Amino acid sequence: MRYTAALFIGLILVGGASLLIFKPFETPEPETPAAAKEAEARETGSPDDDANRCSEKSVEDDGSEADDEPSGILRESVGLGGFRLAGRVVDKESGDPIERFHCMVQWQGKESVTVELVRDLMIGDAAGRFSFILKEPGGYNIIVRTSRHLEHRLNDLWVEGEEGLTDLCVELDPGLTISGRVLEDATGQPVARALVGLEDRTDPNQILLGRPEATVHTYTDDQGAFTLSGVGPGHKSWKYSFRHRWRKRSGSWCVAALHDSFAQGCADVEFKKREGIEIRLKPGYRVFGRALDDTGKPKEGVKVALAGPGTTIDVLALTRKDGGYRTQPVLPGMFRVTAQPLGDETEEDAGFTGESWEIDLVDRDVELNFGPHPDHVALKGRVIDYTNEPATGVEVLLHDWDRAKKDGKVAKMDRLAVTDENGFFEMKKLMVGRYWTFLEFRHQSRFLWDTLDFKSGGIEEREIRLKGGVIKAVVLDSITGGLYENESCRVYAFRTQNSKRYNCYPKKGRFCLRGLEPGTYNLILKLEDNTSTEREGIVVTEGCVIDDLELVACRGGNLRYRITGFERSVLRRFKTRLRLIDSTGRKRSISQSRGSVNDYGELVRVTALEAGTWEAEFTHREIGSVKRRFFIVPETETEIVVSKADFPRYDGAITLSGRLSFPDDSPAARASLVFIASPSVIGLSDSERTVRGKTDDDGRFSLVGFKPGPWFLRVVLENRTSPVNYDLTIPQAAQSPYPYSLVIATGEVEGRLFNEVTGRRLEPADPGCNVYLRETGSGSVAARQVVRGREGRFHFAGVEQGIYTLSVSSHGYDSYRSVPFLVDGKMPVDFGDIPLSPRGFCIVEVVDMSGNPVDNCYVSFEGSRSGRSRRTTLSTGRYLYYGLPLGSTSLRVKRSGFKPQERPIYLVRGVRHEVRVVLSQG
Repeated sequence: MRYTAALFIGLILVGGASLLIFKPFETPEPETPAAAKEAEARETGSPDDDANRCSEKSVEDDGSEADDEPSGILRESVGLGGFRLAGRVVDKESGDPIERFHCMVQWQGKESVTVELVRDLMIGDAAGRFSFILKEPGGYNIIVRTSRHLEHRLNDLWVEGEEGLTDLCVELDPGLTISGRVLEDATGQPVARALVGLEDRTDPNQILLGRPEATVHTYTDDQGAFTLSGVGPGHKSWKYSFRHRWRKRSGSWCVAALHDSFAQGCADVEFKKREGIEIRLKPGYRVFGRALDDTGKPKEGVKVALAGPGTTIDVLALTRKDGGYRTQPVLPGMFRVTAQPLGDETEEDAGFTGESWEIDLVDRDVELNFGPHPDHVALKGRVIDYTNEPATGVEVLLHDWDRAKKDGKVAKMDRLAVTDENGFFEMKKLMVGRYWTFLEFRHQSRFLWDTLDFKSGGIEEREIRLKGGVIKAVVLDSITGGLYENESCRVYAFRTQNSKRYNCYPKKGRFCLRGLEPGTYNLILKLEDNTSTEREGIVVTEGCVIDDLELVACRGGNLRYRITGFERSVLRRFKTRLRLIDSTGRKRSISQSRGSVNDYGELVRVTALEAGTWEAEFTHREIGSVKRRFFIVPETETEIVVSKADFPRYDGAITLSGRLSFPDDSPAARASLVFIASPSVIGLSDSERTVRGKTDDDGRFSLVGFKPGPWFLRVVLENRTSPVNYDLTIPQAAQSPYPYSLVIATGEVEGRLFNEVTGRRLEPADPGCNVYLRETGSGSVAARQVVRGREGRFHFAGVEQGIYTLSVSSHGYDSYRSVPFLVDGKMPVDFGDIPLSPRGFCIVEVVDMSGNPVDNCYVSFEGSRSGRSRRTTLSTGRYLYYGLPLGSTSLRVKRSGFKPQERPIYLVRGVRHEVRVVLSQG
């Protein structure tokens, strides 16, 4: 007994210790599966996918002792042998810990193939710490959200080893803020406890509402004021400028307000006007009533949706136990009310058949009841095909054109049913009246069958026998002679008397058009490449079946022709006529005009043509015409290039012909050429000093419009890389065509520029840098590139073998010059990341007397011309400046509505300076 008692006491002690080990310090809030799915559906990638570590603030910053399991951390344990993933969450601007946040952990697997959600918890900790014990090693993602910050994501966190990852630091960006008031439109009184949120631009019928820890919404206070914080980038809109270019406007948001006593209202908010927003709410009218099932009993849980003008989101209401419902108020207008049971219940299980009505809200509430009605009709029918067999899978649509308006309700009933394997279908709750009946077979458009007239309620049984005529045909391939089984083609049937059209999609080379009214029809077979085959004069009578037709799918290819060497005004006036030489019984010629002019000043057009021998004639009234004969091969593209040299007017100009290739004699195919004449070249107008062209698949080109003298050549290869520039000198007594062949070297020099103070690569808002590639022997510039943004990347291609030096100059950074290096063309020379030291580096923070950030300020520095163009906006009221004068200087801050402020500062090279300026009301 003593041994048994000692054994039980030992088990109790071990069990208590286990509970202490596995029990979390704080119980997480309960999460529903629907909420977890909603949070997972809203996941978006973050611009920064690296696992940031705490550099300045660590876990010990709060003064507490650092141990393995500090008090207050919410963690999950699955075993003593797990892998730990821990860190802290802080505010990016202030550096303060965030006490409450929502954390999701995803497992990528050891090979980053699958993504699985393993944790979805709401965490509360005074120091902003989190800690998880994971089952197995591998790649993990962490998504952190709060109600007042932008979502942050850490990807590709590899957890392995005994310690795992314990020093993670998640910095959340507070984002932007929008503030304003919600008022009554008539009296101007504030509306308290109104729900205010951002409308989802991707889904206009949804407002960003949901769990408080992951959405941007709030409630107004007693004075009707609201503040939305943690707002992300807004919707980008476009406008057309006077220079005929599309430009992107600043971000904008749609803020909506909901209240049970008023109709919903919204306001568009621009990026520069996020304060003082006013949303006016007007009184509206409601829709109320009851919903009964098919037996006449009250139906609970029926979703009643109200959609119409002035509703930012759909108004929804659920019926109570007594079947009653009452919607939120909406502004007057024509609305569509739909009643549907919740879930995936069938009609037999739910006992309620969905209904749809249109109502007119004018000046009062409208009562609308759903359920059995004395005028309801239950239609049971059957569709019989021309072969007296039941038609399966046929869509039957009933459309009511008689709108009987009564008490603000419009009875417009649209019902759709599909026949079963025996051809039967059933529709319930049809109102008394006349309906148009449309039938649609698979792969065929709808056609009108007849009208149905219901004069009294009850059960109606109808048999639908197809009327009209039928056309059955096969589609043959013009190349193989067999069935054309490509389902991308389409058949159109046009009735010549009234232009009525039917269409269908062939299935495995066969199609069937049903329900054709008596008359004469023309058939057109349209292929994917826009070639077509016509069949005219097909007579269809009542009840006839035409099943001996054959349509030939004339497969073709594409023709791409380019007219180059002319000005844009001349290119627009070219006319093209295409003629099929071996045509028999088909359309023999096609006339075309205009086209699109690309960036190289060439008129380009792509046309789909049938297979065969064609002739193209390019005509200009003042220049002349040129004819070219070509052959179209099915499913291929044929290209024709016409230049100035092909026209009689330009026979006296020097033609430059040659070939571009690489050292291994491979052609530089489809490379863009730009020849620019030197100022010393005479006899050319301003528009003729630039000659553009392109090489063909063999790297050959032939261009006209050259004069003797020096020329400058710029080449852009097919992969969009630009080699170094070349010089060309045409002698005075040059023959025409003048041969010019060029071998493009394979040497490459690349690298990236970054700011050594911020540790980031160059962004578009940073000062631009000039990167020069110089030959060490002569010191001349072999190539030059301007780097602004593009993550600071530069790339030189086509560099010939030799010794070069690389230099970087900029007004915002210290100059950089490399040591001489060798380019041999075998391996690219990669400089990697080149650090640049900013000449003057200062962060200016502008706030008002209450400490709120002030946006849209103008900051100028003494002795510097750098205005707003050289600054980077870090956040609201915080700006980053480069290239400032060093030493003792001063800055001046101006903002409309505030008094200007001037502060003396002293800037040191490469040192980060921060200035806080407080503006007072002026």
